[in-house]
Amino acid sequence: DATAPTYDGTKPLRVCVWNVQYGAGIRQHYFYDGGDAVSAPRPEVEQGIKKIGDAIATIDPDVVLLQEVDRRSRRTHKIDEFKLLRE
Repeated sequence: DATAPTYDGTKPLRVCVWNVQYGAGIRQHYFYDGGDAVSAPRPEVEQGIKKIGDAIATIDPDVVLLQEVDRRSRRTHKIDEFKLLRE
């Protein structure tokens, strides 16, 4: 893509790697850890994704690699987390 940014090597490359855990936060005890939860409350997901987006903006990395970002999943109330993170 001709419009993609390029890296010229004159400064350190800043990379941010983050497992967002689908924005669910740490207050839920999920089934895969022996708990009962299969989803997180919508406000908690929205708040978690907003905080993560704000932190990434503050870090201001050149490259962002994210894991567990939901897009229209039932466990996160059909929220497009990718879209929220880009805002």
